[in-house]
This record gives sequence, structure tokens and C-alpha cells, in this order.
Amino acid sequence: MEPLSKQTILKPSDHPKTIYKFRDWKDKFHKSIITKREIYFPSPKEFNDPFDCRIPESFYMLNTEEKIEKYVNDFIIRNLNKLKAKNIDIPQYVNLLKKDLKENPSIYQKKLNEIYLKEGNLYFGVFCTSKIWNNILMWTHYSANHTGFCVGFNRKQLVNFLYDCNVASVIYTKEFPQIDPFDDFIQKMFQKSHSKANNWKYEKEYRFFLNSYPNKLSMHKRIRILPKECYRCIIIGLSFPKDQINIIKRLSDALNVPLYQVIIDNQTFKLKRKRINFA
Repeated sequence: MEPLSKQTILKPSDHPKTIYKFRDWKDKFHKSIITKREIYFPSPKEFNDPFDCRIPESFYMLNTEEKIEKYVNDFIIRNLNKLKAKNIDIPQYVNLLKKDLKENPSIYQKKLNEIYLKEGNLYFGVFCTSKIWNNILMWTHYSANHTGFCVGFNRKQLVNFLYDCNVASVIYTKEFPQIDPFDDFIQKMFQKSHSKANNWKYEKEYRFFLNSYPNKLSMHKRIRILPKECYRCIIIGLSFPKDQINIIKRLSDALNVPLYQVIIDNQTFKLKRKRINFA
């Protein structure tokens, strides 16, 4: 994993004017993104990627005597009162912890993974969007095999409204990130929240990450009601049900945004779109 400073060199494609959310028209909760202007921040346990937001710091990066010494000293300082309350022999505990971190880091890594997984489900919420609307796989996987719809958002307006989120393009990587406990805090959080395997690269994800720690992220706080200014367009899939076009046209009119439908280019494997002025 490259240093954060190298990863986040800004390019125009990193912050497009419009970002997109693919939805299933048959799902009433998905429909609420345009019927109620609701968006939802699910927890990692609801993701289809088992590694998403589940990348803790690595004890294997404590690979020098100096790092182990510093880590243990910091841990003791943070937990001194708890250790004293349990009548633990501090010097003996320190020596044991140093020895274990050096010889058996896998034990501590497993415990940390379990804790981080549990805490992530309680405190993390993610609203995922894409920088593209015309990817065939996105329509297949997230819009019910091209029968659903896609909402285009004004990225700048959405970022301003969701001011409490960490916002950036996802970084796709071949290797599982090894996060050093002593890395810069912002860099660590970015690696934890915005790293995904290369398998997902086609999504070109632009992510809004919400971390409510130390307070639990309630269902009420996971739902946000967007102002109309955040909406830019609605696109319906190639196989969107014809008898429902009038309905979604009225919804696009209510949001004061154009409605498009996906069409295919017979000479290439590309998707295009045409505007629907009336249904």
C-alpha cells in the first residue's frame, strides 16, 4: 500500500461532477432514494464484500524491538487504572506482553480482528456511489439485471450536505493492506475505510464513510434525507418495466431532474442513454 500522500494525488476523475447510485426498482427501500429522498448508511455486516471496512491494524508490523516497546508502553498507559483494579503485576505483565507480541503476534491479531469486526458493525456506516453510470456489470449486479434505475447526484452538493463523512474514491489493491499501528491516524482510517480488493475495481466507487465512535450508529442516524439540490438525474435500465415509466417520470419531475433510459450501441459493447421527455 502506497503512502496516503501518493494515493490521494487528485485527478479530475477522482472527484467527478456527478456520482451514481444503482438501485432495484422492485425494492421499496431502494425506491425511497427518490420517493422520500432517503439514503442509507449500512454497516459492514451488510456488505457483499467480506473484507470491506474489516481491515484492522497489523501486529505483524510491530517488527522491531523499538516498536514493540513503544506499543506496550502506550497500551499500559492507556489501561493503567484497569490493570491496577485487577491487581495485575505490571512489570511481569509488560514482559509477558512484549514476549507474546514478538513470538505470537497471530494470537493478538485474531483477537483484534474480532474486536474490530464487532466495533465496525456498531460504529461504521457507508454510502457507496460510483463515478460511472454506463458499466454493464453495475447494472447487472446492483440494478436487478438492468430492470432497475440509477440516481445521479451532484457530487459537490452531496459532499457539502454529508459534511460529517470521510469522502474519497476507493483505492483498489492486489495486496491486503498491512496497516502499521504507528502510521498517521488519518492515513490509517483511510486505509481501513477506503481499501478494497482489485476484484471490485470495475465499480469505480466513490465512498462516503461515517464513523460515530464512541457512540453507536443507530438506525435513525444511518438514514439521511437529502435536499433536492443534491439530485442531478435519474437513469432507468435497459429492461426497466414499461408500465412503470410514467411513475418514475413523475418522480423525476418532482425532483426537477431529467430522466434518461439506457440504450445499447449495436456496433460496440457500450451503453448509451436517451432522454425521456414524456411517457
